[in-house]
Amino acid sequence: MRQAFHNINSAPDQVLAVEAFQKFAAEIRQGTYPAFTVVQAEDDLKACQAAAVSFKDFEHIVVLGVGGSSLGAQLLVHVAQHGQAQKPLFYFPDNVDPVTLNHLLTTLPLEKTGVLAISKSGGTVDTLLPTRLFVSAFEAASLPVKAHILGLSEETEPNALRALLAPCGCDFLPHDQGIGGRYALFSNVGALPALLAGLDVEALRQGAKEGLDAFLDNVPESLPAQGALTALAAMEDGKNVHVMMPYGDTLKPLGPWFVQLWGESLGKAGKGSFPVAAVGSTDQ
Repeated sequence: MRQAFHNINSAPDQVLAVEAFQKFAAEIRQGTYPAFTVVQAEDDLKACQAAAVSFKDFEHIVVLGVGGSSLGAQLLVHVAQHGQAQKPLFYFPDNVDPVTLNHLLTTLPLEKTGVLAISKSGGTVDTLLPTRLFVSAFEAASLPVKAHILGLSEETEPNALRALLAPCGCDFLPHDQGIGGRYALFSNVGALPALLAGLDVEALRQGAKEGLDAFLDNVPESLPAQGALTALAAMEDGKNVHVMMPYGDTLKPLGPWFVQLWGESLGKAGKGSFPVAAVGSTDQ
């Protein structure tokens, strides 16, 4: 921590950094940041577990989302299923590529396929378009859309995703309005796919809660604070490329999720650093 502080411009900067961390911690305790305090919740997991039961017989799960509505879930599903030949099989077409979508629509056994349509605002075109195609495909196959598609979106209006799926009678889980899509890993956005993949989501949240508690118990000396200060010191010293390079194959999807989370959160007003996803030892 002292080394990181040493690289900040001046003693007043050091004081400001500590004050900022303390203010942030106080706001977390007050519930200002649901993306953090969601790890302490339980009720939303019960709703996820009920939704998972309705999907339990599907052998194929298609997750329609982009950015934070997909990348975090990809990581959790990969962790849960890596190295195992198990069902359901997951598909994350997080790019509106007609070749990929057509392949899924024409090759998947639709009667054994469930679809999670995820958009915080409900207006994400990258989610609406493939969702509409799957609605049409299920209808053409004389399959009840309600039984095959579950939505996850805010409860605010107008909401194009809800408007699309409401006539079909599809159920929805509410996306917390206070949690941005890219911060939604520990919310139902990540929890539901993880549950369907067989991950112990309660244990996942418990681990996250322990990490949060460790930060709140000793804010200035915590690992997150040290990491933030080190990254800031590096940026101010002109070292503005930040590489995430896990060596375990299980964590390969951590890189793309980190790049989106880091770049979109910190790349503001000409500041921030350039995040790079790599995999050791391939990229070293």
